[in-house]
Amino acid sequence: MNEVDGKAVKQEQIDPKESPFKYFQEHPDRYLWALCAAPIFCAIIELLTGIPPTYSFILYIIPNIALSLLDEKELKKTDRVTPAHWMVLIVPIYIWQRLKLNKQDKKVFIGWVVAFIFSLFISNMINDGVIEDEACNLVTDIVHNQFYNKSVDCVGVTLDKEVKDGFYKATATLTNGNDIDITVDIRKDGQIYVQVPNQ
Repeated sequence: MNEVDGKAVKQEQIDPKESPFKYFQEHPDRYLWALCAAPIFCAIIELLTGIPPTYSFILYIIPNIALSLLDEKELKKTDRVTPAHWMVLIVPIYIWQRLKLNKQDKKVFIGWVVAFIFSLFISNMINDGVIEDEACNLVTDIVHNQFYNKSVDCVGVTLDKEVKDGFYKATATLTNGNDIDITVDIRKDGQIYVQVPNQ
């Protein structure tokens, strides 16, 4: 006890072994808030690991469903109302119903939507980067094999405009300092085709 103005004041003892994340670990809506952050977390993993865009949806689906199931379990444990079980498969509907049934503020839902839109932006940026890298390799092959110029390579491709779904006008920058207009075509099978005009 400490003495303040002649009065004894009880000092709260802090357990040095207590987890710094205790508040989050014991919070009744911890899985809901984790669900809200999941899209950004998954987008960061996608960015760091370079998972191909074709498989990245798995990275998003598994944690979202797992956290929804954990949240549903936590709701039952604390005698709160749970949405229909199938809703864990459609995360925004699950979050909305969960908040509505338990008369909670919709801030978490708005947070999830913002995080999801941000993750789409990151995912699209990654996808464009993969396309540009592959297109640059193809431009180098074309210059070497069709224009018989082994001394020039592609150093970068910029996607300028998507003319239609999967078909882009782009610019390739070469080691000789020239920029050339190319087209990039992504077929339904995921293959990338590049056309370079005669130089």
